[in-house]
Amino acid sequence: MGLWRFPGIAGGFKYRKQFTIPAAQVGSGGVTDALCWLYANPLSGINLETGQSFLITGPDGTTVWPSVGILGGSGTSSIGRWFKASLSSAVANMGYLYWGNASAPDTDDAAVCSSKFAGFWPLCYDFDDVTVNGNHGTNSGASLSAGGQVVAAADFELTESDYVALPVGSPYTLNTGKVTLACWAKAESLPAGNNMHLMSRRNTVAGTAAIYYDFTTGKWIGQVRLSGSTGTTRLGSSNAAATTDWTLLVLTNDNVETILYVNGVAQTTKDTTAGAIDTASFTDFFLGKHPTSGTAFYDGLLGPVAVLNDAWTPAEVTTFYNATYSPAAFISAWGALQIAQEAPLDTIGLGLDRSLDSVGLGVFG
Repeated sequence: MGLWRFPGIAGGFKYRKQFTIPAAQVGSGGVTDALCWLYANPLSGINLETGQSFLITGPDGTTVWPSVGILGGSGTSSIGRWFKASLSSAVANMGYLYWGNASAPDTDDAAVCSSKFAGFWPLCYDFDDVTVNGNHGTNSGASLSAGGQVVAAADFELTESDYVALPVGSPYTLNTGKVTLACWAKAESLPAGNNMHLMSRRNTVAGTAAIYYDFTTGKWIGQVRLSGSTGTTRLGSSNAAATTDWTLLVLTNDNVETILYVNGVAQTTKDTTAGAIDTASFTDFFLGKHPTSGTAFYDGLLGPVAVLNDAWTPAEVTTFYNATYSPAAFISAWGALQIAQEAPLDTIGLGLDRSLDSVGLGVFG
């Protein structure tokens, strides 16, 4: 049996399927190096008997899109991978999923996140950062729970003071003074007497960059502080009251304005005070707690979580929301199962696709 082969990857792949991301799922103007989520449960026509290593490529079938696997183990037809791709909002976007050779090595690639990312934590099976930065979290009490918005999530109990500590220092230097915090969250309660911090960083003073629930207004808040001895607070708040539904919260600051996005939509209450974020005396970064308060612990599910040393554009926020809110709509169509033909070739060449009985480009061995 021939295999689709790729430079630098031992072995090859026996099967592939084409998939489609509709233009309407991509933010206006398109996105370069978008972080996307490929998920199918089950993936019709999949055959996993020969291995669980997966690869994702662009529409040419040869240009590899970096990806990291979350699902795809033996005995399951569920596939879940994060991948990086540049997507158009004008035409449909095509790609290929390859699999099916036990000798193929793990194809997980930390380049799945662009250089803008300081860290990305799926929070499915551990508290590790999957970017090249390796900013792995240190857990203090939180558990990993099935039933997350994206497969699984970290479960924080307010009454047990659960939290996760993120590393302090490079590459969180925010030397541009710009930042994005992003997280999927499902609060299990909305306390009447306490704020709840989902993500919170402290430089000179607490709240350098934070997403939290404010009990006095009942709303989600995104906060940053300007540089200075005390730091001028800039806030963006949700239009509507916070709920206990799954919610994507994204805080961005580009040195011009501070915006909170809720489920992909920019909220109308924002701060347009210009100035760089405080970058001095970086002390703490936590998930699930305030850096200094002993009462502002989070109660609920959290994950995935992202921190960027840049401000996501509206198109980037929209694309990430669509990819993670409804994976079946984001990747709307799958092609027929294709099988690499038997061929005595070790170079890129034309091959006959068995399932479609048509000529397609492949790398065979």
